[in-house]
This record gives sequence, C-alpha cells and structure tokens, in this order.
Amino acid sequence: PVRGLPKTKSAIIQFKFIIVVFLLRNMFFGRSVSKLDQSREEINGLGDNLSTVVVHLGRTAPIMSITKFLLLLILIWTQIPLTWAETSKKLILISIDGLRPEFYRDPKYGATRLHGLALSGVSSIGLIPIFPSLTYADHSTLVTGVSSARHGILSNTVFDPENGLTSQWYWHESNLKAPPLWQVAKSAGKSIAIIRWPASVGAKVDWMIPEIFHSPGFDFKKDWALIQQNMQPAFLKEVIGDSGLTGISSLKDLDYFSTRAAVQVMTRHKPDLTLIHLVNLDLAQHLSGRESEATRQALLHMDSLLGQIVDQVDLATTTIVVLGDHGFRDYTKVFHIN
Repeated sequence: PVRGLPKTKSAIIQFKFIIVVFLLRNMFFGRSVSKLDQSREEINGLGDNLSTVVVHLGRTAPIMSITKFLLLLILIWTQIPLTWAETSKKLILISIDGLRPEFYRDPKYGATRLHGLALSGVSSIGLIPIFPSLTYADHSTLVTGVSSARHGILSNTVFDPENGLTSQWYWHESNLKAPPLWQVAKSAGKSIAIIRWPASVGAKVDWMIPEIFHSPGFDFKKDWALIQQNMQPAFLKEVIGDSGLTGISSLKDLDYFSTRAAVQVMTRHKPDLTLIHLVNLDLAQHLSGRESEATRQALLHMDSLLGQIVDQVDLATTTIVVLGDHGFRDYTKVFHIN
C-alpha cells in the first residue's frame, strides 16, 4: 500500500492523473480493467502462484509482471509531474518474503495493519513473478527491472558448471550484471539504507544490514557473526542498542532485528530510499504449508513489525510500497528425478 496522495487536487492535476493512469494502463497492463473484472475468478484461481504488488493509482490495479511493475514504480517516484508525486520525497520498499495477496485482501487472516493499508491505499490482486520464481532472482528483478538472463542471478544458490550446485548463495552485489535501484539513486545524490535485501552485500550505501548467512542449514550463531562482520560498526552499535539483541536464535528474531534497524535508520538518519526484506513468513509456509497455524502466527508477527515501520513514517512526504516475491502451493510428495 502506497500512502501520501493528497485528498484535494486541482482540476488540472486531476486531468493529468487521468491521462497518466490511462497511458500507464495501456503501456503496462496485459489486460484491460473490464476484462480483468470479468475473469476475476480465473485470476483468483492463480493465487497460489501470485506474489503481491501494491501501487497507489486510485483503484485496484490489475496483475502485471515484476519488470513492468518496476518501471511503473520508477515513473511514480521520479518522473510523473503530479502534485502527489512531487510531495513524496522518500521511498520505502518493503518485501515480505512469501506474501500472498489473500493476506491483505481477506480480513479473515487478521493482518489488520496490512489489510488497513490496502484499504486506505490501493492494492493489486497479484503479481506474476519471473522465472525462476525464487527469492534471489525475484528480488534482483524488482530492483533492476530485467530478467535473470540479464541481471545474472539465476537461482538462490550459485551453480558451478563443473560441480553442480554449491552452498554459496548470490549474496553479493558484485553478482548483479544490471544496475540496481540503489546504484541509480546513489548516482542521483540520494541517501540509501538497505535492510537485508538479497544480492546487496558490498553495496556502497549509507546504512546496511547485510543478508548473508551460514549455508547449508541453519546456524544462527554463525549468521550473527556474519552480519556483524559485514556491517558498519557505528550502525551496528546503534541497532544493537535500540533492539536489545546481542544474538539471534530464529528468523523471527532476525525480522525483529531488521525492523528495529529500519526504525532506527528512518527516525535518526531519514534516508531517501529504504529497502527492507522480512523473511520468517516465507519459512513458516515452507515448513508447515499455506494455511497452517504456524503460518498464521508468522503472518500476525510480520503484521506487527510492519506496523512498527509504518508508524515512524511521515505519510505526507513518503511513498510506501509493500510487496512479495512469490506465492506458495501445498504439496504432498516431491520426486527428485536426478
């Protein structure tokens, strides 16, 4: 959900807004709104595979590709000469890994902050991820606007042609073959905070919580050491002092640490561009399924963290985009052919 659109606009601004929305719809959307409404049941049937995107264009937006969404996001943030765009000086991009559209569209899930943002802003019925629809490939497309074939992040883990899959993930910005959003923003003189965004370790930004961890398996003690090794010492001291954490024992802890880091950097330093990645909801669905109690509890915790972030934002000058990178489908068996 994107906030910050003034409630009153002059007639000329309204006219410009109508023209821009009309052009964007025809440029970026594969289906007209009327056709989309007619096939809503068909689209909802794809919900298992849809990730989430929310854009403030005055009504529910149709389904679009990640690449087209990024182009639309850049237009909204930097190019469209409208009053509401010009007054929005900052951008916060929040990725909730594994966020499904029904989590904010259906109040039965109890995600009151997420659902409230969707009602007060504008929400899409879904987003089609790229192929492969994996976290690191999808997140790299979200910040570059191009497919895996062009940005070079082909999976989560690095594939060695000689030996096959490795335990190394595409953690580092140096793996990207296309310029990400934070590089473009930096060249424009913007201040930037990255809170655990995939494929960003080593990025030359102002504040960084790195997404890097021990692999394979979970070893949170080693994860914590890697985070500290790849953070600016002064920022690490700030975040530890605010969060009270001196270590992590779960992804739930990690999301809390990331949230407190985001709150700290937004209140004290006020970056122009902030990218945040929250992960525990994804793990819960992987381990227990789409509709499990563990998934519902992870969603509620994530919703409370989202509230902590949004509560620190000046909605008159800030654009917030909340999205997911992929959806889920339950399974009963897996066959590994090779």
